[in-house]
Amino acid sequence: MKKFLLISYHDSLPLNERKLLEGADIHTFTPFPGAVAYLVSRLHEYHIEADYLVIGNDYHETIDKITGKYEFVGISTTFTASIDLIRSICLSIKNKMECKVIIGGPYIAAKIKESSHAARNHILGFCKADIYINSFHGEDTLVDILKEARGDYASIGNIFYKMKESQYNFTFEEADETDLEQTIYWNLFENSCGEYVNVRTCISCPYSCAYCAFPAYAGTYMERSLESLFHELDLIESMKRVKVVHFIDDTFNVNRKRFREILGRIVQKKYTFKWHGYIRAQLLDEEIVRFMAESGCLGVLLGVESGSQRMLDEMNKKAQIEDIVQKHRLLQKYNITTIASFFVGFPTETKESVEDTLRVIDEMKPDFYEIRPWFYNRNTPVYERREQYGLAGSGACYSHKTMSSQEAGKWCDWIIQNVKGSVLKNMTDYTLFMLLAGGTDLDTIKRMVEAFNEKRS
Repeated sequence: MKKFLLISYHDSLPLNERKLLEGADIHTFTPFPGAVAYLVSRLHEYHIEADYLVIGNDYHETIDKITGKYEFVGISTTFTASIDLIRSICLSIKNKMECKVIIGGPYIAAKIKESSHAARNHILGFCKADIYINSFHGEDTLVDILKEARGDYASIGNIFYKMKESQYNFTFEEADETDLEQTIYWNLFENSCGEYVNVRTCISCPYSCAYCAFPAYAGTYMERSLESLFHELDLIESMKRVKVVHFIDDTFNVNRKRFREILGRIVQKKYTFKWHGYIRAQLLDEEIVRFMAESGCLGVLLGVESGSQRMLDEMNKKAQIEDIVQKHRLLQKYNITTIASFFVGFPTETKESVEDTLRVIDEMKPDFYEIRPWFYNRNTPVYERREQYGLAGSGACYSHKTMSSQEAGKWCDWIIQNVKGSVLKNMTDYTLFMLLAGGTDLDTIKRMVEAFNEKRS
């Protein structure tokens, strides 16, 4: 019997994207899950034998074809945004083999963190796992579980483990740390990682935007050493198959001096892969944008959030609308594809601030834009001001003094109907950037997405 199998769910092509590309002579791509690369590499350093399996919508059939037997099977929840899906995967595993199922990753940790005691107990029992790792990172916790030969988990922090049916014991809380210097042994995945990989250069975010829970989940902001980063990038380049690297930092350019040095080294090394990432526009200047283009930047996602300066101040965004618009022009000047992201419905949102958002989208004219209702996560700083805002509800169903979630949804529809000069993005980032890397020109992609949007409207 083998020790451990890591399962990661990833729908390679969402339904709307399959419809969008129907009949098009264009190849689509699947990103290799970064959680698999990181965790298997971590276990490799501890000499723990680990297999991995990436599953999609046909996971029942895929799991049924597993031939080996395992003592433990882990489910990564990085890409599983549904408790029902996690339960179904867990039941498929338990129907296939006798094993202990471990569930971990950011989604399940966030659900546990944001739930009441009763709701948390329901989630644990409903999903049917034997052990839950209650931390945003949790890789060393996984190592400790797999090294525990006697099944005595009481000395391992940050876990819930099953005592008897639907009854779980929480051990104790300890610091949730990660090793940013961890080497990813890409040679272990050379035959399966494909042409698109995720790389991180830092953890968490030093900003405290009122709508964002990421710092609360990810912990203290930390930067990876450039020696470690470029060791990994050199390994990726040596495989001679990766076309696109996605830098998954919450904000890749948060440290401008460091960002400039990273870009300079990429240019110097003449890597053959291209890259994309998440960028704060206000931290750009022309020299940096020129370096971005020279280093193979295909495009960036800009979290603009709102076109109203009043709303950005309310969100503690620490950004100026005029600065964002100006820096966006630099990205356009150097032909870097832009995706601008906005949301509607944050407390104090009004008709006037929504109109400001539409105005800014039309002024910027990003290649693509995203618009959605604000999602109320109680682990965000805005929760501390809920009484001030008259904020009630949670998640996708909320209301406050100036707007409800239902009204926010209607305003999003209004923006979509009235935007001019930018395309509503109905395509995953990885497919967009792989198409660009594969030679499909941006105008062709825009026409495809526009045609799909018209069919849906």
